[in-house]
Amino acid sequence: MHRWLFGLFALVACALQAADVNFHLYLLIGQSNMAGRGKVELQDKVAVPRVLMLNKANEWVSAVDPIHFDKTIAGVSLGRTFGIEMAKANKEVKIGLIPCA
Repeated sequence: MHRWLFGLFALVACALQAADVNFHLYLLIGQSNMAGRGKVELQDKVAVPRVLMLNKANEWVSAVDPIHFDKTIAGVSLGRTFGIEMAKANKEVKIGLIPCA
């Protein structure tokens, strides 16, 4: 029993140490205005350093529009622009956008 508890404690301690305090996560929640319906242009597909999004496969990838992927009509939203502005405001961090609208 003690070994099991020690193992569990060690696992939790490792997970806590692995947390990156310079990776800021933002939930993009709301309705259609957050999901985005704007027309996607070429500049919306350009990767921006330090601005990432969680894709359908739960992988961090460069944030490009459309960020939301649950509907085929998803387009440009304010999420990517928000991420870009947050990255500009703090040069030390990566921004992670999590689509939930």
